[in-house]
Amino acid sequence: MSALAVLVRVWTYLYTFALPPEIRDRRRSEIESDVWESEHDPDVPQPALVLRLLRGMPADLLWRLEVTLTPSRPRARAAVGALAMAGVLAVALWAFVRHPVPLREPPRPPIRISLRLMPPPPPPPPRPVLERNEHRPSELSSPR
Repeated sequence: MSALAVLVRVWTYLYTFALPPEIRDRRRSEIESDVWESEHDPDVPQPALVLRLLRGMPADLLWRLEVTLTPSRPRARAAVGALAMAGVLAVALWAFVRHPVPLREPPRPPIRISLRLMPPPPPPPPRPVLERNEHRPSELSSPR
């Protein structure tokens, strides 16, 4: 018996609790038959059973409301709704603890490139202008 089958049975016992015995036993045997077929069918993967359970919980609670409650009992409906949410959360928690979702490493912040135009470099200083009579220092130092 798998852990999922136990979870389905516990859920069935919770939402059929305090029903008249003939209704309760008929519903529990229907669910037991479904669980047995699912466990013995090799074509049904385990995650599909978890999804089937989660999808079936609201239908189970609506069935319970149709069987037992009348429109004049809003508090009972609210209690059943709270029970349904607790069941869905419990199954979801079980599924994520059993099959944790791998966490990806956090995204890195984007690289910001600033395209600011730099001013052109200043022009080079002007070369000194020599007059005709002036001699360059290198010409004076060399012997003739």
